[in-house]
Amino acid sequence: MSKSLGLLLLRAGLIRPVDLIAAHRFPSGDRLAERLIKLGLTTEAAIAAGLVAELRLPRAHPAALGTDADARALVPPDLAVRLEVCPLGIDGGDLYLGIADPFDDEAIRCLEAATGRRVVACIATPTEIRRAIARTYPVAAAAQPVS
Repeated sequence: MSKSLGLLLLRAGLIRPVDLIAAHRFPSGDRLAERLIKLGLTTEAAIAAGLVAELRLPRAHPAALGTDADARALVPPDLAVRLEVCPLGIDGGDLYLGIADPFDDEAIRCLEAATGRRVVACIATPTEIRRAIARTYPVAAAAQPVS
């Protein structure tokens, strides 16, 4: 989430132009959303709500992340951990995934190639996804370095 997220948050009135400038100047290798949160300019929940409202994407219910066995079988644990996604369900040929960054086209393309299905992004916060991955793929989650 970078320029597109910044413009979306500005348009939604969740941050001010000065906040976006501060986040871009913040000395960190983190993504824009993480910088905004570290600076205390917004929250994960506000970003998720903004994405849902502005992009008209569905909001993933945290308790549903990782509970569908068929969807879980399609998404390899290492891929879920690396791309920070968690399966939600399957509807027809579509795979519904909890994702915090719907602008991550590379992750979506990778998942579509790996699963052979069209991916439908459903918004979840990074914390919700990490918790769901730990619950859904405990061995893969435990093997990941702490960031």
